[in-house]
Amino acid sequence: MLADREDARLTLYLRDAGKLHAVPANARVVEADVLDAPRLAAALEGQDVVYANLSGDVDEPATAIVSAMEAAGIRKLVFVTSLGIYDDPNRL
Repeated sequence: MLADREDARLTLYLRDAGKLHAVPANARVVEADVLDAPRLAAALEGQDVVYANLSGDVDEPATAIVSAMEAAGIRKLVFVTSLGIYDDPNRL
C-alpha cells in the first residue's frame, strides 16, 4: 500500500536484497543485518515510522531495533512476527 503512495518515501532494510521481487520507485534499499548498529542507525535517520517483520528468535533483533529507534527519536513502530505459529501447542 505504501509503495503506491507518491508522498511516501520508504527505506527497505533487509539481509538479502536478492529476495526482493521488485523495488518500489519510492524506496531505497539497505542490505545489512539488523544487528549492525551503525548501519541500522544510518538507515533510521529521517524516518517517521518503523515497520519490523521478523521471525525466529526475535529478542535480540527487536532489542536492537528499539534501541536504534530510541536513539533516533522515532516513536512509531509496527511490529509483525510469526513467532510460534507453527510450533505453538495452543494454536487452533
